[in-house]
Amino acid sequence: MADRSGRSELRSSLQHAVQAAHEVGRARIVRLVGEAGIGKTTLAAAAAVRARELGMRVWAAGAADLDRVTPYALLARVCDDRGERMFDLDELRDAGSARTLAGLPLGVAAGRFETVESIAATVEASCSNPTLLVLEDLQWADPASLAAIQEVASIATSLPVVLVLTRRTGVHGRSHDQLSDALDRLGADEVEIGPLTADEVDQLLEELCGGRPSDDLTRRAEGASGNPFLLREYAVGLLSEGRLAEADGEVDLVSADVPAQLRSAVALRVDGLDAETADVVRAAAVLGSVLDVGVLSPLLDRSPLALSAPIRIAVEAGLLEADGHRLAFRHELVREAVYQDVPGPVRSEAHRRTAAILGERNAPAALVGAHLVLADAAGDTEAIERLRLAAVETAPVAPDAALEFLDRAQALSVDDLPTRIVIEQARLEALMAAGRLAEAEAVGRWLLQVTPAEEHSEVRVRLGALALIVGDGAAALEHLRAADAARRSERNRPLILALCALASVATRDFAEACRLAGEAAVIGERIGERVGHSAGLALRARLSVNDSCIADGLRETAVAVAIADTDPTGAAHQFVPCLHHGVTAFDADQLDLATRMVARGNDLAGTHRIAWSRPLYATLAAACHHRRGELDAAEAEAGVAIDLAERLSSRQAQMWAEALLSLVAVDRGEVDAATHWAEAAWASWESGRSGMGINTVVLARGRAGVAAGDADRARRDLATAWELFEAAGLSACNQEIAVDLARLARLAGDDPTEAMVVDGMATSAAASGLPAVVALAAWVEALATDDALGARRALERLRRTDRRLDVARWLADGADVLAGGDDPAPYLREALATFDAVGATALAAPVRARLGELGQPSIEPAVHGWGALTATECEIAGLLAEGLTNAEIAQRRGSSRRTVESHLGRIYRKLGIEGRVKLTVEAAAHFRPRQNGKNA
Repeated sequence: MADRSGRSELRSSLQHAVQAAHEVGRARIVRLVGEAGIGKTTLAAAAAVRARELGMRVWAAGAADLDRVTPYALLARVCDDRGERMFDLDELRDAGSARTLAGLPLGVAAGRFETVESIAATVEASCSNPTLLVLEDLQWADPASLAAIQEVASIATSLPVVLVLTRRTGVHGRSHDQLSDALDRLGADEVEIGPLTADEVDQLLEELCGGRPSDDLTRRAEGASGNPFLLREYAVGLLSEGRLAEADGEVDLVSADVPAQLRSAVALRVDGLDAETADVVRAAAVLGSVLDVGVLSPLLDRSPLALSAPIRIAVEAGLLEADGHRLAFRHELVREAVYQDVPGPVRSEAHRRTAAILGERNAPAALVGAHLVLADAAGDTEAIERLRLAAVETAPVAPDAALEFLDRAQALSVDDLPTRIVIEQARLEALMAAGRLAEAEAVGRWLLQVTPAEEHSEVRVRLGALALIVGDGAAALEHLRAADAARRSERNRPLILALCALASVATRDFAEACRLAGEAAVIGERIGERVGHSAGLALRARLSVNDSCIADGLRETAVAVAIADTDPTGAAHQFVPCLHHGVTAFDADQLDLATRMVARGNDLAGTHRIAWSRPLYATLAAACHHRRGELDAAEAEAGVAIDLAERLSSRQAQMWAEALLSLVAVDRGEVDAATHWAEAAWASWESGRSGMGINTVVLARGRAGVAAGDADRARRDLATAWELFEAAGLSACNQEIAVDLARLARLAGDDPTEAMVVDGMATSAAASGLPAVVALAAWVEALATDDALGARRALERLRRTDRRLDVARWLADGADVLAGGDDPAPYLREALATFDAVGATALAAPVRARLGELGQPSIEPAVHGWGALTATECEIAGLLAEGLTNAEIAQRRGSSRRTVESHLGRIYRKLGIEGRVKLTVEAAAHFRPRQNGKNA
């Protein structure tokens, strides 16, 4: 909610926030909103003065008018008082320039995501000590910068940072609204700066005019509407024209004919300059808020030295200002007034010439395009091509700006069909990058209508990729088969076949998918095409796991990774063979190998800009954590996976992540959350989304049903799923639901269903030979027959795996069978110790109650304080105490920065601590005695 505090109160509030950041590390985000010239910059400057007095580092930058279509232009300017830049300029300029392999069903924001992650890590490293970060004039900021500021703000909430953002009133648009919503969620303050009060107007006029203003002067000053900048311009105009006089202790007007409006005041000031200086000022207004003399010089056909005198005069006149190596208008309102005073046709031609000069100087294509958008270059083929290049450069990180460039290029093309086709091909890429998939499909279909059939293959591949992204496997297959028929070279065939295999998986025709993947691998190997060879091999291997051929699947996915490693372009890794190898390792209970593949995959995602794969790796990491019984880590990774899936439009693993969140919620007794996530996962499955993790989805739905009190429905659903998996040739999926289904059948007296599970697991154990599967088969048989010895042997087999929580479940559920008529308490106590350690409160409660009945009461675990932290949370707090950043902790643990932030959020809540600095201090104090003890 906007606050309209007075200027003195607001200045004090900002300075107090700076003081709090310095003394106790408290973070604060403040938005200053108001009309141009209302004093936003003045208030931010007052906060900066206080920060410098306290020895804090001050980083600042302001957006300029031409930044709106230049990716990361605002952030590229952020520097401290010494002129040191926060961000690597080359990295920001190249953001998103690496192109993903044409046609892959990737997320649509990969380039932006990788750059934003890098920006966030840089901010965290730069602001670990008390810092003031000021970002001004966001009304001109480009969408990529605005998206990055969302992440910067999120990071800032746990750092000793005061983040001050300024923008003009009434600014809207998708990017601005998204940032505003994000800041609201983070609890950012918004202060609407209103006009000066009557007393403040009199005080400012007295200060500017050198005496108490007369009533007439005050009335005339009302034309500035309390805007301090306009008041200053008004007073300066009066003084420069000799229109003020002092009499009887008051300053009064000599004549009423005064420049009350800024534009006329500035125009009079420019008109009062010599012709040469006036031309320099007007040309500078076309170039933008920040001036480049290297461009101004050829624009005016004058040498830089010849411009030095008029520039000096313009500075002395208060129109321009020089700050070190930076030359700019003293205020954006001055530039706007000068710019609007230049006749439209003259402005347009000046922008066209500026674009040509910038192009010759190899300036960023986006900056060239920004001027061409404002120029009249109808029929200018060079201008149209420059706009297209600007769109290609900016599409991965600023697709909306790219589309604006293309719209302008289209307007300049004068209905030239060949030119329009080239523009629409670029528009297809930009629309995909913007996530506007329906519009992208329409453009693709138009291209099919107006281009020769022999050119259709690439467009069809993109349309197939679009269909895969939205989960329409049938449409994807149609396009991809047509692409195969229209292709000009066999070189592209392995890739197309691999995509066809993915589409067949989406239609759940696993046999056809396996055939197509195998064909892609064979052809790829024969012609030396690594992408199709690796992708086909990995997909075929993953599909073979459905028949419990785990050993073959592990071997083939390992080969697929090795083949991808030999591809110098990195394109082969865009089919994520590391993920396929990792998931196969997970199926084989080789969790360490799966975890290594997660780390490798995340590293490759950064190296080859495959950000769309990060949600998949986060989900696999969550599954590994859950299988190990690390509930907090599983929840953190699954939550990150879902967040990334939304950000990157890469939802292939979303239902698996949702199911994992449901399972964690069940174990913690959070029934509503468990039901919500289970139903969300089921809805994702029914919508036709990727079937990755369907066995976990079925298990989550069953357990959520039991937790909600409907065990009969859960049993029926699991039994139905079992039969469907068998019919579809996915018998390996039944291994995850076997124990739950057998238990529910036994409790319900459903002997046929229990026998079905026992027989099915015996077959799976014989086929796979995996220790966990053999243990599962032995366990369900032992409990069905009350075989204590068989149950103990099965339990010992499971102990040799990483399935810590499953071991505890078996101890709790089968304690009486395991005891064989003896005391079950030892088994129950061991189960309870695990449940308490991992925070599985719902699983612990009945065990604790049973022990109480046996006369062995237990102590309830801590809920708050250091004793409530899990092993993972303690590890992260310890690393924080060592002074590591979130990014460094993530690298140390092989996870993501976002996962670390998720853990820290729970640590803050459990310890009742606000902010990273305080946590670091308390963690250091908490762990120091332990370290001293070790040293002793």
